Amino acid sequence: MENTLKDDLKYIFENVNHWLGVAEAKNAGLLALNIAFISAPLSSNIFSKYVTLRMIILIFFLISTTILLIALTPLTAKIKLKKPQANSNDNPLFFQDIIKYEYTDYLDYVKNRYHTANVLCGKCEMDLAQEIVENSKNACVKYNLFKKALFVDVMAVVIVVIVAIVILLKDKADIIEMLYAMGGLIIGVIGGYGFGKTKGDS
Repeated sequence: MENTLKDDLKYIFENVNHWLGVAEAKNAGLLALNIAFISAPLSSNIFSKYVTLRMIILIFFLISTTILLIALTPLTAKIKLKKPQANSNDNPLFFQDIIKYEYTDYLDYVKNRYHTANVLCGKCEMDLAQEIVENSKNACVKYNLFKKALFVDVMAVVIVVIVAIVILLKDKADIIEMLYAMGGLIIGVIGGYGFGKTKGDS
């Protein structure tokens, strides 16, 4: 027996909710890791000699933790996102493609993709399509916040590693000079990537 439009929408709804749950689990896992990273500088004597480094680490992880707490906050209001351009190759099951559509357009897209354009839609189908689009936006927001928090965490770890190397090699000026040059190059690349991405998104 062929699936009805309602059956397809129910399946898509469950699939989107699965990805939403995965996004929340990723944010919760990284939050637990952040708490461990925050407690380490506070409880360990290793950082007692390096107060500035300890403060920098705490600031980075506190920023990341704040982002994760925002990500884990239930988003009940309608979310407004900058929509990517829709195209005929969009996957109606994939949440990052779903956000390209208003729910009425998305419902038409599902109808044309899996059924026929003249399939009748009731209130239930309309509500399901609306929830699918909103939950897809929710999942995208949570994934984007996770990526930002992870980036901040990585930067904090990189700083710790660089400082540790500098401390271990403090008597070798030529190596330190090379590390500073490499650090400047890496920061320049990261800054250039961020500027290019921001310009591309605008």
